[in-house]
Amino acid sequence: MSIPLLTHFGLKAAPFGRQAPSDALLEHRGFSEARRRIRFTAEMDGFAALVADPGCGKSLLLGVVADALQRADWAVHYFALG
Repeated sequence: MSIPLLTHFGLKAAPFGRQAPSDALLEHRGFSEARRRIRFTAEMDGFAALVADPGCGKSLLLGVVADALQRADWAVHYFALG
């Protein structure tokens, strides 16, 4: 089944999901810094709060960090509130 949005814009996958292909990820300076800080906090067994406006990529960022941690043999649990 073809999704009109995908065919209209010539996309291969639905945009704005929690998982993005690594070749489609724009790792700008802010994203990279946030990724490093969250990873550091996890390695220090600390707590962190990730707060930003809607649509800024918080879920995507957490997905990237979770994938990296799982590849490093961490157990990652995701809890969505709301």
